[in-house]
Amino acid sequence: MKENEEIEVLSLEDDSKTSNTPVKEANEKKALTRTSKYENLIEEVEDDSPKEGNKKKEKKKNEKENKEVEDKNMAKKKKLKFKKGLGQTIFCLISFLFMMGCFIFYGSRAIHYYKIYNPKGSDTVPLATSIMKNASIVYEGSGVYKEAGNYIYKGEDVNNYIRFSNLTWRITKISTDNSVEIVLDDPINVMALDSSSADFKDSDVSKYLNEDFAAYLDTSKLDKTVVCEDEISNLNRLSCNTSNVDHYVKLPDISTFLNSMAETTYMASDTDTLWLANKKSDKEAWYASGYNISSSDVTEFYGIKPVVVLKSTNVLVSGTGTKEDPFTIEKQENKLKFGSYVTIGEDTWVVYKEEDGNLRLTLAELDTSVRTRQFSTDSNVYDPNDTGSIASYLNSYYYEDIAYKDLLVEANWYTGEYKTSYEDVYDSEVKAYVGMLNAADFKFGSFNDYYYLTTPAGEDLVYIYASGLLESDITAYEYYRPAIVIKDDVQIQSGSGTKENPFVLEV
Repeated sequence: MKENEEIEVLSLEDDSKTSNTPVKEANEKKALTRTSKYENLIEEVEDDSPKEGNKKKEKKKNEKENKEVEDKNMAKKKKLKFKKGLGQTIFCLISFLFMMGCFIFYGSRAIHYYKIYNPKGSDTVPLATSIMKNASIVYEGSGVYKEAGNYIYKGEDVNNYIRFSNLTWRITKISTDNSVEIVLDDPINVMALDSSSADFKDSDVSKYLNEDFAAYLDTSKLDKTVVCEDEISNLNRLSCNTSNVDHYVKLPDISTFLNSMAETTYMASDTDTLWLANKKSDKEAWYASGYNISSSDVTEFYGIKPVVVLKSTNVLVSGTGTKEDPFTIEKQENKLKFGSYVTIGEDTWVVYKEEDGNLRLTLAELDTSVRTRQFSTDSNVYDPNDTGSIASYLNSYYYEDIAYKDLLVEANWYTGEYKTSYEDVYDSEVKAYVGMLNAADFKFGSFNDYYYLTTPAGEDLVYIYASGLLESDITAYEYYRPAIVIKDDVQIQSGSGTKENPFVLEV
């Protein structure tokens, strides 16, 4: 039994071995199969990796392309945005500049008109408004007339006195633009209009007024005047189709003179002769003779009355327009200057010229109580060394009687002959302490009595001055009007410098 058992056991083991072989193989196969599948899996993964890489590359490529597209689109958007922004900026800039231009233009206009009606440093209204505020319009006789919006002064007895640049003027017209035209109360001289031309702009008188006379005016307060250049051949057909505005000073024109008439006029007396600014022909011009208008050759000697136009921005400082209390547009200065009247000792003088720190003065009024004298017995040249002459007398006896001779300065007195122009008088000169006026000097005061000038008028002839410039024989007995020169640093005690209230100097 044991053998059998052993046999059986052995059999079992053999069987097991026998039977295990296929199992092992199977297991081995099974294991191989698993390994193979794993390997296959690995192979599949390895096989799939290139495709996946391609996909990634393609994906990256696509992403890169998309990014490039997006970048391009972004760049386009930025470019469009920039252009749009630039356009908006330019538009805004143009709009800003336009608005600023409008602001500056309309702002400047507003300031311009504000200055007209609210002058700097003044709480008052414009001069024209102040004057007309208390004026009464009249329809006949002397007074203020309203014509075409302008206010015109007519007649002789009218309160139109005004002070400007230390001189007394008369208002001729207040225009619609509030400018004020004025004419000097007295003639400033007697002259030929010119040696050949009747055109005011080219005349000797125009040069005299706009160079010599205008030097004493405050032109910042003036507008340029309108000078009519039309040739007026008939007083019934006045015109002004051609004009210029090149001058600050002109002569009265025909219209101004006629408009000042109300039977009489403040512009001239019945004995005055005044040049007017209008020409009749190339060598003939119009002038006023008394209250009438006539024409004459331009070489004749007639009175010179300057006309200027005050700006509308001027304001009234004081005055009522009367002769004693004229309108004023400037504050009074306590200083001697052109046009000032001054009392020294017992004599009253008027300043007719300023030069190099000196003042030239002539007696304000003729002393008609003194005996008339000859100019000379043998020469028409003003010369203190000419014994017996007016020059010798003034620089000896007259000079010695001056109580304030220490104020006087020895100066040059001009003795040139008046030929074709007022400037001819400066061709020669002589030194002296006391002199007389020459033909070119400005003359204050209107005199009916003739007095000598230092200007020769031809052989043995010399000019005398009154309402006209006339020739006189040197041996004729005429009045004389002394002139002196003093320093401009003299001390003033009192007075206002007007003819009615002269400055008084310390002596």
